[in-house]
Amino acid sequence: MTSNPELKVARIRGMRLPLPPKANGGAQTSLSQMTVFQAATCAHDITLYGPADSTIIEFAGEIAAKLGLKTRKNSSADTIEIYNTDEKIGRIQLRTSGRSAIGYRDPNADLYEQELVDLLIEDDRQQPYDIVHSHAKKLTDSLLTGMLDNHKILTHCHEHKLIYKTYKYPVICISHRQAAVFRQQGIFVYDVMHNGLDPFTHHYVEEHADYLVWVGRFTEVKGPLQAIKIAKKARKILILAGPTHSYRAPSLFFFNTTIKPLIDVEDRELLNRMGSLSVTEIKQELATICKYTESPIIFVGVVNDLEKQILYGRAEATLFPIKWHEPFGRVMIESMACGTPVIGYAKVGPIFCGAVKEVIEDGVTGFHIHAKNDEEAINKAVSALTRITVINRKQVRGVFDRDWTSERLAKQIDAAYRRRLAEPKKPLEICKSGSPNWLIGFTNMFRKYRILQILLVWLGRNRQQVDRDSEPT
Repeated sequence: MTSNPELKVARIRGMRLPLPPKANGGAQTSLSQMTVFQAATCAHDITLYGPADSTIIEFAGEIAAKLGLKTRKNSSADTIEIYNTDEKIGRIQLRTSGRSAIGYRDPNADLYEQELVDLLIEDDRQQPYDIVHSHAKKLTDSLLTGMLDNHKILTHCHEHKLIYKTYKYPVICISHRQAAVFRQQGIFVYDVMHNGLDPFTHHYVEEHADYLVWVGRFTEVKGPLQAIKIAKKARKILILAGPTHSYRAPSLFFFNTTIKPLIDVEDRELLNRMGSLSVTEIKQELATICKYTESPIIFVGVVNDLEKQILYGRAEATLFPIKWHEPFGRVMIESMACGTPVIGYAKVGPIFCGAVKEVIEDGVTGFHIHAKNDEEAINKAVSALTRITVINRKQVRGVFDRDWTSERLAKQIDAAYRRRLAEPKKPLEICKSGSPNWLIGFTNMFRKYRILQILLVWLGRNRQQVDRDSEPT
């Protein structure tokens, strides 16, 4: 075995949710899975900076066991080594400030996340990393002004918008559509890497139970209202799942005023019952509900990965009628992993609907919907449902295994790291709206002083709501 891992990498996201998250948190799930597969596939030595209640070490052990790889944990259980099939050793270490995840409401969020940034910077000064991989754009600015060698910083952008503050730093986009929008805004797009999913969380299910599913956050642009209209017009049962986000007033207002009045049944235990039922028994249970309401709309609340497997796996199709520039759309590959085809809006009127055309293979893993307006889009989605039987569910899973796994993503990331390290080092361009060099140096000099951190928190509070609204699902 090779004792020294190939690349020494620091990765940071923030303090909002543990890594991996306990329920929802698409970006946190993606980076947790890519971390494990980078260690297992590419033998990277990754230090993950995050909340103290993160379970990345246990998660890595579970994935490694499913891959048939041997592991070894240190005595303090904050580091795991993964012995891969190429006789190399990958390593993951969890580094924390001692604080657990703070959620989305903590008024001191900026201060706590700055503590994590300072920890990374100090570690890098003691033993420099080859690459620093940031997954939070607002933390990238702190890293850039605090590190002597900012050439090695790459930022993975999971959000739909990005505004430079000081430096014009390189960004990894998660879809070509996101990259196209960013380039129009003058963003330095370094590479495009679609999200991946580990091949074990969801498994292929051959037989469905004749219902439709929509999964997501309840906002207008995510399309829950369109999904309801499609299901009603197609006379199909629709199961809605997702968080209503009580801490986001617009989301909660939309759910309570627009979606909740259209829900026929709220049953948060339905998926638990379905997990032990056969397809025939599931159909019988849903038929009982249909006695009281034709093509009912059923709400099951927030769902974890196990519940998603039940939900997607037994669905005839997943509806993805978004109406915004979603950077990726993890729902699509989760559904495909179960063999369930996806009907997604690709373009409605002037709106290009995110990465739908990049993820769904039209006629193979689902259908693209192109329409001039909402009404036409709904009619075309209903028409697509009448053709859903031409989709081979086993082929849907096959495409997932070919294109959408975390192993594929890990290899792409490895190639990007090596390309970045091979490039000549040169100073990053300072934005026209950025701070002058003397102010950057001044900020760096006093970074460790709490008075400056408190000032940064005070200045950032007015931007907290904007940051929350841009947080992906």
